[in-house]
Amino acid sequence: MIPLDPQNALDWLRSAGWLPAELPAAVIPLAWGVSNVVLRVEPEGQPHFVLKQSREQLRTKDPWFSRLDRIWREADALRTLQPLLPVGRIPRVLREDRSNYLFTMEAAPARHTVWKQALLGGDLDPLVAHGLGDDLACLHTQTARQPQLCMPFADRQVFVELRVDPFYRRVLEAAPEVRTPLEQMLEQMFATQICLVHGDFSPKNVLLTDQGVVLVDFETVHWGDPAFDLGFFLSHLLLKTVLHRDRFEQAADLSRHF
Repeated sequence: MIPLDPQNALDWLRSAGWLPAELPAAVIPLAWGVSNVVLRVEPEGQPHFVLKQSREQLRTKDPWFSRLDRIWREADALRTLQPLLPVGRIPRVLREDRSNYLFTMEAAPARHTVWKQALLGGDLDPLVAHGLGDDLACLHTQTARQPQLCMPFADRQVFVELRVDPFYRRVLEAAPEVRTPLEQMLEQMFATQICLVHGDFSPKNVLLTDQGVVLVDFETVHWGDPAFDLGFFLSHLLLKTVLHRDRFEQAADLSRHF
């Protein structure tokens, strides 16, 4: 695998024939995530696109690893879910290079705001939360009870590596007094396979644009328990009531509208 970065991405794209050799282009690294290299490529006079490449070790203080091939889970999830939601809500996959664990996809409009950034800055718009509730309900209901559609996402190893281990089993190590209820919850979650679950439905993966919301980061999609998405998302909104405690009711309205 050739690790790409803002310095060598254009050369690689040109050598692969994905970008004309003579076409000027800019490469901009995108923030907020820790598990992949995500670059916005802006060719002059052509549609912009995003290049995403998997990394085995995540960019965190403590060692954290996950399978490189999770990138294909994401590409497959994008193709599966894009027809189920409004046009433009989920980016379209453009190209893939399996030997280098990367793919490219449509880019959101350059002028966008990550919803997490807006929330941290105090923009507590309940209409955004309401719309996201509709999107998540659509994702769950349109894939529910469809094992033929969900079967390709039955492997939950990446979900365990990126969600269960750091957010549940790490807590068990630090707080053994909650072992019984947490283990019961995990047992119930793993025994439940109802629909496709996003696994990372959170404000950092919501882009606000003039054309509407764009949803990103689908590498933890799996066939499982939709309650995980609800709990994961609502926990982020709950934390905003703590951050904006002086505007508690307004922050709490986000959860009520979701």
